[in-house]
Amino acid sequence: MSELPQLREELEFHAGTPSENGHPTWLISDPVRNKFFQIDQKTFEVLSRWHMGSALKIAQSVSHATVYNISEEFVTLVIEFLSQHQLIKITTAEGRAKLFRIKNGMKQSFFMWLIHHYLFFRIPLIRPNAFLDKTMRFVEPLYSSTVLYGLIACLTIGLFMLNQQWDIFRTSFNDMFSLKGFVYFFIALSLSKIGHELGHAYTAKRYGCRIPTMGVAFLVMWPMLYTDTNETWKLRSLKERRNVALAGMTVELSLAILATLAWSFMGSGALRDMMLVLATTTWISSLLINISPFMRFDGYYLLSDWLNVPNLHNRSFALTRWWLREVLFDLKHPKPEAFNQTKTIFLIGFGFFVWIYRLLLFLGIAVLVYHFFIKAVGIILFLVEIVYFVGKPIWSELRIWLALKNKIVSTRRSLYTGLAFICLLAFCVIPWSTTVVAPALFEAQDHVTIYTKQEGRLVSINKKEGDLVQVGDVLFRFENPDLTLKLKSLKAKRQNLDYAKNAAFYSEDFRQQNDTTFAEIAKVDAEIDILKEQQESLNIIAKQNGVFSDLEKGLSLGQWVGPDQRLAATFNQDKAQIIAYIQEEDIERVKQKANCQFYSNEPDLFKTEKCQIDFIEHVASPILNEHALASPYGGMLKVREAEGLLYPEKAVYKAHLSINGEDKLPERQVVGSVNIDAESKSLAFSLWYLMSVVLNKEMTW
Repeated sequence: MSELPQLREELEFHAGTPSENGHPTWLISDPVRNKFFQIDQKTFEVLSRWHMGSALKIAQSVSHATVYNISEEFVTLVIEFLSQHQLIKITTAEGRAKLFRIKNGMKQSFFMWLIHHYLFFRIPLIRPNAFLDKTMRFVEPLYSSTVLYGLIACLTIGLFMLNQQWDIFRTSFNDMFSLKGFVYFFIALSLSKIGHELGHAYTAKRYGCRIPTMGVAFLVMWPMLYTDTNETWKLRSLKERRNVALAGMTVELSLAILATLAWSFMGSGALRDMMLVLATTTWISSLLINISPFMRFDGYYLLSDWLNVPNLHNRSFALTRWWLREVLFDLKHPKPEAFNQTKTIFLIGFGFFVWIYRLLLFLGIAVLVYHFFIKAVGIILFLVEIVYFVGKPIWSELRIWLALKNKIVSTRRSLYTGLAFICLLAFCVIPWSTTVVAPALFEAQDHVTIYTKQEGRLVSINKKEGDLVQVGDVLFRFENPDLTLKLKSLKAKRQNLDYAKNAAFYSEDFRQQNDTTFAEIAKVDAEIDILKEQQESLNIIAKQNGVFSDLEKGLSLGQWVGPDQRLAATFNQDKAQIIAYIQEEDIERVKQKANCQFYSNEPDLFKTEKCQIDFIEHVASPILNEHALASPYGGMLKVREAEGLLYPEKAVYKAHLSINGEDKLPERQVVGSVNIDAESKSLAFSLWYLMSVVLNKEMTW
């Protein structure tokens, strides 16, 4: 074999942590690119004899002096590894040409670069290594046990004080949902994240690692700081690597402890509000975001170190893909890596969890992009996300299956897998569903639900369940002490004005103020009339003849009741009806006079009833009048409230149904659902319909 290529002079070798089976490993450090490559002991034995200059001599020396028996072919594989990762000197024209081919192969079009980077990209801002070296002596005391015990004491005192002021804390936290609260949140988040990254940097520096850059990363255009701590891979101690990964969360939690304690002792003001936000923000961001191992945050590196599996995601994915092929096709391929059974099961499960998490994450991001961008751009980016980040990995795996098709079709397991796939496909495309389920309300045709108009204290309930009522009957009486006090005050003021008016006949001073007095009297009289009207409106009066029913449970005399609270209902005794709301995607399947069945949500209270559709309104209902069917009142229809009205979130069509046979009047409104006989529909058709509705709706621009 020809002379061996030369290794780059700046490369460094560091002892790594033992492998899964206890064998030693080594790290090749490339300081120019700040990259690390893990190699096994056998490869290290080859590289340590590289100066021999011949593959044959190296193979003979390794086989003679160590337990490894290698050949020239193995040395050739090492050369290919070094060349692939650009760890050798390029001295020949052929080598330079190969390097340019690799570089050109790595180039991406602007479109492909945009696809890769609009979700996540980094901007390095500073090179902090020299600054960290100079300031390390000031930070070193923070790693002492004295500081740890002090934080524990602060936590204990802070939680005790917080418990004493919990009501104030909770009220203050609710007040933070404002513009001022958002400003405080931004400042607190910035402080905690700067501390978080400095925690990583100083801890890595404490163990002798270099910090080449710090900067800002953008995740779906949301900025977040980052610190390049790649050199921590040269640390042999797993404990030291874990300490670096934990340092950011430790700083944030320490800030939260100190902020909680400071809030407990501070007086009201902006600084106390800042401490409140700092205390709550850092707990949430540290525990709920950074601890997640499904993205490459601190939790990922902690789990990777704990398992002693660098490049955890890619290695678990490879193992999961192998397991999936074996389960589906029984190919009897060897594992990508040899792990013990417990770790193998964990890594396979972890791989599936990460896939599911990323699928939901990418779908969620796609929906956000769709809603918050210009609609045309939103649709394009949505499709890019689905095709590139979801469809491409699936297609890559399918291409591997196609390459293995001869092996796949020869196994018995593949036959079972194919049959299962055909059954699943049939389940999706065969129209199984022959019923439409719609939320419904069974009530008397002239059913009126009674609500309060304004807040007040209940004085009397003038009717009992089942009593007949006439239009104008007072059903409930309320009082409002504030209105009574204001009215009393105005009446006293009116008496004083009457005195001033009468005194004008006897006093010149009062006579000069007579015009002003008359104007004041008119104003006070108007205010008194308004307050009297408000007092009268407190009382609830019947608006139709009927039967008093469905008194709200828990109502008691003396109880303070807020505005728009349900009290009872009245209904006439002539005819019953069922009102149902059909979703837009089901409206074409439901026909007039279709048979249906009403099911009560409270079967002990009311039995099911057979019914029939009389007619369906041709236009989607802009407003939902049946409050009992709305989500804020426990119903199934999602709505948004504005100015006292309920607007359906999705298009729904109001259907009027009649009871088959003799009318059976309910004593009160009965909430439930109706199963309507409809044209059959498959799951695949439902999905296609939803997609077409969205596209048709948004393509109208």
